[in-house]
Amino acid sequence: MTSGGHARSGPAPSPGSGRSDARGLKSKSLPAEGYDGEIPEFPRPIVHGSELAYWNAAWRTPQAALWATPQWSYVIPDVALYCSLMAWTETGDYPVGILANARSLKGDILLTNDALLRAGFQVATDELAERRGEKPADRPLSARDRAKRLRAVGDDK
Repeated sequence: MTSGGHARSGPAPSPGSGRSDARGLKSKSLPAEGYDGEIPEFPRPIVHGSELAYWNAAWRTPQAALWATPQWSYVIPDVALYCSLMAWTETGDYPVGILANARSLKGDILLTNDALLRAGFQVATDELAERRGEKPADRPLSARDRAKRLRAVGDDK
C-alpha cells in the first residue's frame, strides 16, 4: 500500500528556485540586524534563573520582528516556554524529553532555517555591512593596476 506525501517531507522551498517562481512563492525578508524594538515582559514565572537571558536573546533575533506583529503574537507564549526549557537544561536536572520539546518549539517559533523557509521567510542579506567590512586591499585589482604590478626581466629602467 503506497502512501502519499507527508507534512514537511522533502526539502524546504528554495526562494530563488525556478519551481518556487513557477508556483508564485516569494519569501518575505526579515531584518538581518535583528529586532530592535521593545522587548515585552516575560510572561511566565522565572523558575530556573536564566530565562530572562534566553528571552532577551530571542527578542534580538530577526524572527522577533515577526513575533512583534499582531499576526504572529500568538507564538509569544511558545517563545517564553522555549526560553524556560532552555534555562532548565542548564540546571543539569531535567528529564530527557525536555531537549526534544525544546527542539520542537524551536521550529514552531521559526528559529530554525527549515521552519523559516517553510513559513515563507528568510533573513535579509545585509550587503552594505559586507561592503563596510571590506578593506581597499581586499577589492579586486583593476586591469590597469594588475598591469602596473607586472614586470618582466629587464624592466628596471
